[in-house]
Amino acid sequence: MTAPREAAIELDSPSRVHSGARGCLDAALVFVASRVGLLGLTHLAALLGPRHDAMSVLRQWDSGWYLTVAARGYPSSLPIGALSSQSWRYDLAFFPLLPLLIHGLRSLTGLDLTLAGVVVSLLTSTLAVIATYSLARRLCGHDVGLRTATLLAFFPSAFVFSMVYTEGLFIACVAFCLLMLVDRRWLWAGMAGAVGTATRPNGIALIVCCLWVGVLEARRSRTVRPLLAPLIAPAGVAGYSLYLWAHTGDPLIWQKASAQGFSERIDGGISTWRGLHNFVTSPISDFNRTAASLSVVFIVVTVVLLIQWRPPSVLLVCVIALLGPVLLKSGFGATARYTMTAVPLLIAATRRLPAGAFAAVCGTSALLMTIIGLAALSTLLYTP
Repeated sequence: MTAPREAAIELDSPSRVHSGARGCLDAALVFVASRVGLLGLTHLAALLGPRHDAMSVLRQWDSGWYLTVAARGYPSSLPIGALSSQSWRYDLAFFPLLPLLIHGLRSLTGLDLTLAGVVVSLLTSTLAVIATYSLARRLCGHDVGLRTATLLAFFPSAFVFSMVYTEGLFIACVAFCLLMLVDRRWLWAGMAGAVGTATRPNGIALIVCCLWVGVLEARRSRTVRPLLAPLIAPAGVAGYSLYLWAHTGDPLIWQKASAQGFSERIDGGISTWRGLHNFVTSPISDFNRTAASLSVVFIVVTVVLLIQWRPPSVLLVCVIALLGPVLLKSGFGATARYTMTAVPLLIAATRRLPAGAFAAVCGTSALLMTIIGLAALSTLLYTP
């Protein structure tokens, strides 16, 4: 028995390709507009916080880890004992592609390290918005595509697009990989997956997506070409693992660095349930918990909308693979930032909203981005 084939998406005609290019430009301009607003927020955070220049504000939190790797590379061992002055050795837990891009740009241009990191983040985030537009347009048309790109640019956690974070690079990989899978372009889908798995640990979700569609299509077509995608997608994480093994002599060094340095583990969702319970009983006592709890509400609502929509099944597989581990592990406060990487949920949210309702939702999201961004950049109230 052959697997049922999902509804195919028609390829673009030349006129639609032209309109798609204009749509990509529109999406990029929306993102630029969102960053102009963030410039003022960054300078305000510099004035209010202990740091008094914009670059210092933008290299906080995880940015520091990526910039350290870009500057000095990876250590060859882990520190002995608790997190200490040697904590830079836990940089082994951070995947290499973003630091490599920063190092490359700095070497080519002579830019300050932090500025090079911000430039890379802004460029890759622009690609993320364009790729998200392209995926949503392919599935639902131009209007939904532009709305989805706008929601991504002004998402409450989107202030990290202006910091040295992997969100922009990773979301670009997610959206482009899904687009290529929908279009049955197996080589490109696998390459996008490989870039994603070299960017951050949960890039493994892209391997799952490629495997899901590749196996279904291989069974239907009785050819092996669709399996190119799941064969290529693991190249990023495999390459990093082999490098660390050769560099440190320990094949499990990444797992040890993650466990010792950041203490995150799968707890079956206990942390998520506790966080939600504490939010209900005391909704404003912890800014991180409030943001994470509201993100869970968003996930639940948009997953329902996604199921009702019934798009190609790989979109639901992608959401489960990306957010399932997040909701099942400790570290509940980071849920808000991970939520926006699940691009299919943004499409599901925007396709059902009329123009007036979308404007209200997007305005609210932009306000939340301002509040959360200011809290993260100028205080210790929120950890992105």
